[in-house]
Amino acid sequence: FCLFKFCIIQAGNYRMAERVFFKMDAARCSPNICTYTALMQAYAKAGICIKVEEVFEALQVSGFDPDVYAYNALLEAYRYCLF
Repeated sequence: FCLFKFCIIQAGNYRMAERVFFKMDAARCSPNICTYTALMQAYAKAGICIKVEEVFEALQVSGFDPDVYAYNALLEAYRYCLF
């Protein structure tokens, strides 16, 4: 999962992040908080705030408590979207 995060953040490509995330899910490789946060960061850098919020909610529904990195990704999204 850490490799996923590193690759997605370096690439800055949210579409690639989506593909990998959903392929992981289809392969029954459960995402962890690091994976959710990486996806949030990819959406944030692309300025897609609604998707960041959706992933943040999915993270919580999946039973994870948001950590400082998840909240930071949420704040970063708002910064990019000029809220």
